[in-house]
Amino acid sequence: MTTINLREKINILNTLLQQADLEAFQLGLTVQCAAESSGDVQVDTQLQAHAQNASTQLIAVKRRITVCQAALEPLQAELNASQGG
Repeated sequence: MTTINLREKINILNTLLQQADLEAFQLGLTVQCAAESSGDVQVDTQLQAHAQNASTQLIAVKRRITVCQAALEPLQAELNASQGG
């Protein structure tokens, strides 16, 4: 069965994966910023709060990546099969 708008769906998933990868990178940096003390208790408290929030968001981003990759695999296989013969 041919998927309608196959290339477009693959492009959308690739874009979503790219965005999620960049978001994960940014969230990881936020967590790293809180790993060392700045020497200021108020700043460290704020950094820790941001890091805790970023860690939670990172879990959601990783889940989105997993779902998008799972959706992409069969579409990519279908595209490859249609091009190969």
